[in-house]
Amino acid sequence: MIERLRGRLSRGDSPRFWVIGDVMLDRYYMGSVDRVSPEAPVPVMLLDRIEDKLGGAGNVAQNILALGGRVALAGRVGADEPAERLRALLARAGVLASGLAEDPSAVTTVKLRVLAGAQQLVRIDHERPEPPGSGMLDALLDGLARDLPQPDFVLLSDYAKGVVTSELIERLRRLLPAVPIAVDPKARDYSKYRGADLVTPNEHEAALAAGISVRDDASLLAAAERLSALVPGAAVLITRGPRGMSLLLPPEAARRSAGGAAEPPATSDRRLLDAPAHARRVFDVTGAGDTALAALAVSWVSGLSWAERLHVANIAAGIKVGKIGAVPVFLSELLAALAQGACGAKLIERRLLEGLRRSATANGQRLVFTNGCFDVLHVGHLTLLEHARRMGDLLLVGINSDASVRRLKGASRPVHPAAERAALLSGFSCVDFVTIFDEDTPREAILACRPDVLVKGGDYSEATIVGAREVRGWGGQVEVVPLVADRSSTRLIERGPEER
Repeated sequence: MIERLRGRLSRGDSPRFWVIGDVMLDRYYMGSVDRVSPEAPVPVMLLDRIEDKLGGAGNVAQNILALGGRVALAGRVGADEPAERLRALLARAGVLASGLAEDPSAVTTVKLRVLAGAQQLVRIDHERPEPPGSGMLDALLDGLARDLPQPDFVLLSDYAKGVVTSELIERLRRLLPAVPIAVDPKARDYSKYRGADLVTPNEHEAALAAGISVRDDASLLAAAERLSALVPGAAVLITRGPRGMSLLLPPEAARRSAGGAAEPPATSDRRLLDAPAHARRVFDVTGAGDTALAALAVSWVSGLSWAERLHVANIAAGIKVGKIGAVPVFLSELLAALAQGACGAKLIERRLLEGLRRSATANGQRLVFTNGCFDVLHVGHLTLLEHARRMGDLLLVGINSDASVRRLKGASRPVHPAAERAALLSGFSCVDFVTIFDEDTPREAILACRPDVLVKGGDYSEATIVGAREVRGWGGQVEVVPLVADRSSTRLIERGPEER
């Protein structure tokens, strides 16, 4: 399974995805509150900063991109400032967006959240839901075809703002008769999704659309069967948060996956295929559904079975909820987590560091970088890492490869191979990503990820820190953290066991 994913997603002709749906700008006003207004019993927030992030179909697109796919996005926007911000964020993330069609009569959907610290005070939605005309559909599909002809998979992201319609699906089915179409639905009437191969409601959405109160496995199956009847031939995948996912395959005698492997035949006594969740820690569930759908899509085009697709999607969602905000899961993280049989791995390959930088920028996150051999972990390392993490939103730790450590420290080092050092660092909650570099210095890794903050321990000065000049050059910070006295890997190794 891992090799099929790696082979399909890591080669030059990575799979092509069309993402169509309701694009929106997630805008955040962030600040602090220390008084109540004299005009009304409401808090007065002192605005500190404004951040814009990709929302809706745009978040699905950036998740596909992070997992190794090529992505073209289509949706409707207004002739307004939020549309320009969306285009800028998409360009920065590397998402092709000729399919963003401007409608002068529309407004770009904006979800404005006002936050005082970690507390959300209010959300203000600016939107004007209405279905696009035939001319608008032509513009969406023409833009997609220019950006990325002949997709391998189509994802429809329906937030009930009007873009996803029965006419859109009918036209896609005529245009791409053999290409799988998956829908993340919000409508109550699922008949408009006819022609899709997969619908992925959450449990609450499934209950509303089916008109069935979901209380147990029997009522969940009844709801899935009702939705299946409304979308003939489609699989129904119900996401259930901490309870994982449940899949109902269509009632044909057999189904075939994208790789040609026969699925188990369905019978009149239909059963749900359940896949447990894999979240080791939960920080933020924002965007977890988008991550799961993206992982399932890349698994589908990689030829995995349904059971394997669900497993991959659950692992990806488990990684996602361990992050803060609607940020993507990267292919290297997913493959490492699958290899370890858990969702805690955070290893990211060098070639994906530029994508991490784009993602951090698009999501308004400060990326912090530090590095070292980290051969024998001690309290000094932990102090450095925790201090570094407090300086931003994401901490990327670069570690020397085994060959690099040998060149720097001698033939007897490292004590622990790079894979083990990376796994141990991944276990720290303050570490978001780990990357391994084979050079003697981290300069190339720093140039690839362009951190906002570069951190080193107190045995360095800024003049001796590799990459400091470059980071200062693009407007970043360089910070030196005081050492913990009498703690270093080399000293611990040189001491006898009785002295440690």
